[in-house]
Amino acid sequence: MNIRNKLLQATVVVVIAGSLISGGLFALISAINNQESRLTPVPDDTITLSFVNNRRSEKHSLELEIANTPEALTKGLMGRQSLPSNGGMFFVFDRPLPLTFWMKDTLISLDIIFLDSDLNVVTIYRSVRPNQTEETYPASAYSQYVIETNAGWATLVDLRESDQFFIE
Repeated sequence: MNIRNKLLQATVVVVIAGSLISGGLFALISAINNQESRLTPVPDDTITLSFVNNRRSEKHSLELEIANTPEALTKGLMGRQSLPSNGGMFFVFDRPLPLTFWMKDTLISLDIIFLDSDLNVVTIYRSVRPNQTEETYPASAYSQYVIETNAGWATLVDLRESDQFFIE
């Protein structure tokens, strides 16, 4: 099962549970109708992504907020003053795209990690300069997912292009 289907299933389960608890039948029907076009937004939804560094025989994990709505994808981590040491954001796009990120209104330095549809690392930008728009950060290949996490994390765990993340 691919990453999109796993995320979709997890999101649909959360939406169904929330809909049943609140009695929101309309939200449940909307979630089911929209499941093919994009993931359904769920407030405070997170995902744990990990990778095994075989060079060091170490496993490293990140607890990431999911950004999968137009609003969340646009805002990202703008305005954040800090992140937990293993925290960040996981940007989910409908399909692989030629993505470019920037640091407008982002107050903290970040590592930006572009992933393909199989969660393989295609591009890493380390410790990008915060709160500026002069520099942009394009992926070297079409990407479907992007991780933003604390500056220095990719270096600390020796993350490299072609490493692969997996869902916990």
